[in-house]
Amino acid sequence: MPTHTGRSQRRGDRTVTRSFFDVVKKGIFPRRINQPESQYAVPYSRAHFIHFLPAELLSHIFIVGAEVDDMFALNVSQVCRAWRSIALHTPKLWRRICLSPHENLWRTQIHRARACSLDVQFLPYYSSRLGDQILQRPDYNLVQWYMRSVSPLITRWRSLELVFVTYSPFLWNAALSECCAYTSRVHALSLEEIRLVYPANDDSKEYWLFNGVAPNLRRATIDGIRLSWTPSLYANLTYLDYTHHRFSTGWSAVHEVLSILHISHHLTSLKIMFPWSGADPRVCRPPKPIPRLSLAQLQTLQISNDGPDIPSELLVLMRFITFPSLQFLHLTDLSERPHRFAGLSQFFATFRLPRALRSIHSEHGWYDQDLVARVIRSMPWLSKHSYTHKRRRQDSKRSYH
Repeated sequence: MPTHTGRSQRRGDRTVTRSFFDVVKKGIFPRRINQPESQYAVPYSRAHFIHFLPAELLSHIFIVGAEVDDMFALNVSQVCRAWRSIALHTPKLWRRICLSPHENLWRTQIHRARACSLDVQFLPYYSSRLGDQILQRPDYNLVQWYMRSVSPLITRWRSLELVFVTYSPFLWNAALSECCAYTSRVHALSLEEIRLVYPANDDSKEYWLFNGVAPNLRRATIDGIRLSWTPSLYANLTYLDYTHHRFSTGWSAVHEVLSILHISHHLTSLKIMFPWSGADPRVCRPPKPIPRLSLAQLQTLQISNDGPDIPSELLVLMRFITFPSLQFLHLTDLSERPHRFAGLSQFFATFRLPRALRSIHSEHGWYDQDLVARVIRSMPWLSKHSYTHKRRRQDSKRSYH
């Protein structure tokens, strides 16, 4: 009798354990259609480990994947019934709206995003259903139609990214006309990032976006467009990638950039470039004294150049700005010149290197061995200097500690 009682008790424990496992398994593995429940149908030892991940973790993985692939949400929703259920119950997975000829697709994504904020994009390429990259050739009517389709949702925009690589007249007018209305319906209350890139733009019109209301805007990338830089829009920026347009040169360009930086003085990261226009104008003296600007919170500065020499506007601009907290300086040469810039010595004579600086990276025309040696000797607190030079491939990365 004692033996029989103990065996029955052990059998009862085993039954409780199996029923508990069945409950957990039902929560992880959704039952397949027309498949009877049976403990022998899908053996526990044959289940793939990915099926043991909680739905919350899978949902987070899906969201991260959708950040880098615009077709990711559609692909994972077609893997299996369980993943489709998770995808359809994850509104953030569908927030990336890539405007393309696949109208039904991105309208379905807007519907599945529900009340979630949206990332609106018009990129040079869009993905086909087979994964191929297809070039978009925008024109005025196409871009205007796209933007009119999503402009009623401006209050839900988390980011706006418009990138044009082929020329077509009046593209900015078509893309941004719906964002420039004088009404509260264009207030971008959720907007955190904006990226407007069109280097071939020939429209000198100045655009005042979102009726001056975007309180959460923190990041901006601007290239080939004139914007009305108002404090209500850009005063809270922490990241700015600014390429000056070609509609002003000389002192006018310097004054415009200084006005921008006076408004966006809370920056922690700044990338700036004056495109080479073919003839480098000499910048005359300003008509009246200009107060110096201190970007006290700036930690990373990248200065880019695409011409045969350093633009005079950049040399003048550096006279009026100090960077007391700057730690990382990147000098980028997009043209990859084999020889140093003629104005390099003048640049370092104008640019006051702060004591907080820890790292300098120089590329191609920004690099000169003798000048770098003098800079390192004058800055004993500098922990690292690296360079990339076209004619010095064997020394392409060298650090001084």
